[in-house]
Amino acid sequence: GGGKSRQGQRGGNQGSGNPNFEPYLTDVEVTKLEKDGAVHRGRVRVNPKNFEQCFVPGGKRFNIDVLVPGFKERNRALDGDDVAVLLSDQSKWNVLEKNDLAKPLRFRAWARPEALSPKCTHPEFLVVCDALAAAQIEGVYARLTTAGIEAANVDLVVDTGALHICCRDEMQARMVMALNEMSVGGGVLRLTRGDGALLPLDQLPDRFVQPVGKIVSVTPKDPNRSFCGTLRPFNKQSALFVSKDRRVPRVVVPHSSCPPGFADAPKQFGSVLVSAKITDWPTNSTYAKGEVDAVVGEAGDVRAEIKAILLENDVDDSDFPAGVLDSLPKLDAAGEWHIPADELARRRDLRDTCIFTIDPATARDLDDALSFRALDDGGCEVGVHIADVTYFLKPGTELYGYASRRATSTYLVNKCYPMLPRLLCENLCSLAENEDRLAFSVIWRFDSDGNVVEEWFGRTVIRSCVKLAYEHAQAVIEAPDLDWATAKHPPIRNGMSVDAVKGCVLGLYTLSKTLRERRYASGAIRLDKTKVAFKLNRDTGLPTECFNYTTRDSNKLVEEFMLFANMAVAKKIYDSFPEVAMLRRHEPPLDTKLEEVVEVCRRMGYEFDGESSGALHRSLQRLGETMDEVQFRTVQLLCMGPMQVAQYVCTGALESVAEARHYALAVPFYTHFTSPIRRMADVVVHYMLDAAITGEKPWHEMAEVKRQARVCNDRKAAAKKAQEDSEYLFMCLYIDANSPVVDEASICRVQDRSLDVLTLRLGVETRLRLDDMAALEMYTYDKSAGTIELRWKDGRHEKVSLLSKLSVELTVKKDGPKMEVVATLIPSHKD
Repeated sequence: GGGKSRQGQRGGNQGSGNPNFEPYLTDVEVTKLEKDGAVHRGRVRVNPKNFEQCFVPGGKRFNIDVLVPGFKERNRALDGDDVAVLLSDQSKWNVLEKNDLAKPLRFRAWARPEALSPKCTHPEFLVVCDALAAAQIEGVYARLTTAGIEAANVDLVVDTGALHICCRDEMQARMVMALNEMSVGGGVLRLTRGDGALLPLDQLPDRFVQPVGKIVSVTPKDPNRSFCGTLRPFNKQSALFVSKDRRVPRVVVPHSSCPPGFADAPKQFGSVLVSAKITDWPTNSTYAKGEVDAVVGEAGDVRAEIKAILLENDVDDSDFPAGVLDSLPKLDAAGEWHIPADELARRRDLRDTCIFTIDPATARDLDDALSFRALDDGGCEVGVHIADVTYFLKPGTELYGYASRRATSTYLVNKCYPMLPRLLCENLCSLAENEDRLAFSVIWRFDSDGNVVEEWFGRTVIRSCVKLAYEHAQAVIEAPDLDWATAKHPPIRNGMSVDAVKGCVLGLYTLSKTLRERRYASGAIRLDKTKVAFKLNRDTGLPTECFNYTTRDSNKLVEEFMLFANMAVAKKIYDSFPEVAMLRRHEPPLDTKLEEVVEVCRRMGYEFDGESSGALHRSLQRLGETMDEVQFRTVQLLCMGPMQVAQYVCTGALESVAEARHYALAVPFYTHFTSPIRRMADVVVHYMLDAAITGEKPWHEMAEVKRQARVCNDRKAAAKKAQEDSEYLFMCLYIDANSPVVDEASICRVQDRSLDVLTLRLGVETRLRLDDMAALEMYTYDKSAGTIELRWKDGRHEKVSLLSKLSVELTVKKDGPKMEVVATLIPSHKD
């Protein structure tokens, strides 16, 4: 096994083709090219639907991803690797198709006529008209057709404040010019011949071009990373490993590393999942070389599939070693642990305060608790109390090292893989009811208008009086006078009364609404993706029910105060340690992609503004009031596409404080403080906050904060991917067991042979491949209009476009180790 360089040595061709990959450049060569501006560095993202194409984030330099267009240019890089891209000559960069027809035209010009339209081969074959409204475009096509000019021979392209009629040849251009003037929609278009005065490509505004390049250097994400898949026969000495992940190359593995018996009877292993590592990838081979390192299990078996998900996302599911467990606090004969007296003396004692938790009913790792006290002046005191994990997690210990590497808990549909030993995360750190627990608290005094007049940070000891589920808090919000016993709420402990807890919940709810309204008024935005939950069979572990998880007022109550605490702590640690503060940054969306969403909505007749997070939120609010639910969810999904992923950063590594801003929350400083049981970033922030309030120097140096931030970013992304893979697995199992499943859907992308849709109830994003639909007689794609006309064998027909509502039938397609949800369109009853 082992992770070797993918540079490779020249040898016999292992693949069906001969890509002749270029050898990687040396670090010295790459550094020199980077100084000259010829190289761009970043983390590569391989297109899951087209493994030959990949992208590298443009960062500050470009306003768009850098495109690596082919398998040869990808040069053996794997998804997640850090790469250096040698940029192509600018004349070969992509000119983006952004025909802006729905509003006053923005500046645009092109280096080559063929970049404007493939039908235009020379500047003289351009005919330029006045500026044109979107509604008039069809009229132009109709007028040209009347004059004997076929639409197939011309393209209408809006450009530099005018309409360009791009003609296939001189004859077509002369026919257009012969019209002299064109009456369209009550107006007259005056025609003039294009003069060929086109800008060089390097003078084009950045928003209209996409950099293109090839990868010339690779730093593997992890030389020892494993992939899961199946084996196929290859030759007398080797098998071919085919990963479940389409982005991973096929890997030639020796029979000696394959499961016993494979070489003699390979067909018997067709559905056996194995894990494999890539050890080399020669420059002259389509295939990588590698070794099988484990048999995972049978494809389709829940346990094997979960193991595959953990392996592919490098989630550590191993038990903590004895050395770590031995360092944990020892419980007494009754199975209890008591806070030492000297530790109690150092803390603010809040055990007599009405404090409680609100969490999912099945939660065990209770990170946060809340308190509320009405004041005589009409104001109130609110506390957010977070588990003090740092009491148990000390730098330099073996436990700290494990937690630092895991960096996050990973939540799959059927199980949680914790960052900390369960003794801590489910017992000693968890803010269980009626137990003395160590906490780190933020307490505010608010005036009667909801303004903060006093703020306090400090270590505390608390005793929660009740563990409320979200359902319990929601019942209080919806029916404050409902009898507690009738509602079957949990018992209240620690001497607190039912009325006291209900009063606290209602007080927090009222204040949370004020805080949320102010946050959105200040420019915050929220984008929600359909979240599904499953009910599992206790014996088989298979899903028996699938339903939408609904976010209600009780969820929003808790979220608002967690956000408020995180923002307060972020400002505190930045003010104290501007060079080493660990913050959570969210960069603005990619302009070019967001503009596409804005234009799509405007063409559909919806007013939409994406100039800022606040404007985007207000636009979505308007749509939510007028648009059908499945269509609105589709628009939200489209808006998520341009959004960048929030990242942990060390402030000292930023060029300016403005770079720390959080776009979605519209605040200058944000961090994670409220979930230290399951996130290492929060542990680091707790140490920083302690140093800020005690006046001590934080032990974290800038290099350590940068390193930990990077680890947290990587592990958070992996945990999120594992969670999504798990949800997709259980969705496949549920649909397969209940096939076919009928759901309402909305179109989120139109292509020449397919439709991408989002389903309403199950929240599935999938592709409708029109060629696979037996009931379909034919279909016609109109690229300029973004529509597809469907004609069914029973004589019915319909025209669909983006956001069109459909009914679909969901089934599961099984291809070796892969399971995939596929959708079939149910014909509309409209004629």
